[in-house]
Amino acid sequence: MLLIIGILTICCGGFIAAWLNRKLDGLTGDTYGAMNEAIEALLLLVAVIWLYAQ
Repeated sequence: MLLIIGILTICCGGFIAAWLNRKLDGLTGDTYGAMNEAIEALLLLVAVIWLYAQ
């Protein structure tokens, strides 16, 4: 399960970085912070769903 969460995190981070880079023509500290918060929220959501599914 940890491998799946790690792969999901990397894929989502890459997707968000590519989207922000395309929309804003580059990445800044604010966009890195936004990516960090979005990925953290996604990771916590997946962890909660996984814990309740058991």
